[in-house]
Amino acid sequence: MIRIRWEPPQTLQDLLTDSSLKVRDKVELVIAFYSQDHGGNAPSMKEIGDVLGIARQNVERRVLELVAQGRAERLDGKLILRRSSYSHPALPPDPAEPLR
Repeated sequence: MIRIRWEPPQTLQDLLTDSSLKVRDKVELVIAFYSQDHGGNAPSMKEIGDVLGIARQNVERRVLELVAQGRAERLDGKLILRRSSYSHPALPPDPAEPLR
């Protein structure tokens, strides 16, 4: 099986250069953009790490932070974004509405 690496859109790449964003927020952005490009499916921890240039374990830690803050949840093994502290086109406008 040939696996094609996801190429993050330029908009995401530009957002990821914002030094005021915490790694947790960057992880959330990657999940949002990837999910938008893949019919609601979230990326793997490895894929997120590859985009951000960080270890999978670091990604897992940041995802746990998002879950603890109520900004994401795991539903049937899928990672779903719930709320965001910033506005952005890949995230739903209603914080109670999951990104699918």
